[in-house]
Amino acid sequence: MGESGAVSIKTSYQGKERSGKKIVIILVIFFTVLLISLAYLVYIYRPLDDHDVGDIGVFGVDYWFEENEEGEEIIKTLDGWTFEVNIRQEYNLEGVILSYKYYYKNSFPERPINTFSPIDIWVGVGDVCENVNKYDYEITYFRDREIRWYIYNDYEYFRTHTGLNHLIPYNSEVYSKMLNLEDKDKFSLNGYIVEPYGTNGDLWYNWPSDNQIGNYDCEVILVNELYVQ
Repeated sequence: MGESGAVSIKTSYQGKERSGKKIVIILVIFFTVLLISLAYLVYIYRPLDDHDVGDIGVFGVDYWFEENEEGEEIIKTLDGWTFEVNIRQEYNLEGVILSYKYYYKNSFPERPINTFSPIDIWVGVGDVCENVNKYDYEITYFRDREIRWYIYNDYEYFRTHTGLNHLIPYNSEVYSKMLNLEDKDKFSLNGYIVEPYGTNGDLWYNWPSDNQIGNYDCEVILVNELYVQ
C-alpha cells in the first residue's frame, strides 16, 4: 500500500509538471505571435521620414510610358499592370509644399498606383504660399493617400487654398526632383489632370481626380515639368 501511494503521488506530480510546461509553451507562442503582429502593424503604419524614399517605384524600371496600338500613351508596370492615362485637362500649379509623403510599392494598403505615383504633396497657394508662417496648422493624419489637418486661424481661406496632390512623374528629370523635395519649398509644375484606369488580368483599378485645388478631393497630376526654388 505504501509503495502504491508513493507511485500515485509521483505520477500526479509529473502530470502537473507536464501541464505547467504546456501552459508556459502556449504563453510563449501566444506572446511571440502577438509581438510579431504588433511589429508588423507598426511597420506598415509607420510614418515615413521626409527623406526616407525606401522601396519606391523607380521610373524606367518599375514603370514606364509607351504607346498602345491606337497611338495613345499608357503606363506599364513591371508587375503586369497597364493603365490608360485618361487626360482631363492641362494643369499648371504654383505653390508651397506644406508637407509630403512617399509611398513604397508595397505600402499598406497595397495599390498598383503606388508604383508610378510614389509621392503625395500637400500644397498651399495664394497667401498660404506667400505667407506660410502666418498660418498655425497641424497635421493630424497623413497616410493612405489622405491628409487630415487642424488650423487655429483663417480656416475657410486655408481650406480653399490648400490641397493634396498625387504626382505621377512623366520623365526621369521630374522623378529625380521629386526625390529631393523639402517642406516649405516653393515650386511650379506643368502637366495634366488625369484619371488613370488600369487592368491586370481580371483585376482593375480606377483612380478618379478632382480638377481644382481647394476642394475636398485630391488632384492626380501627370507632371511633365517641375521647378523648385
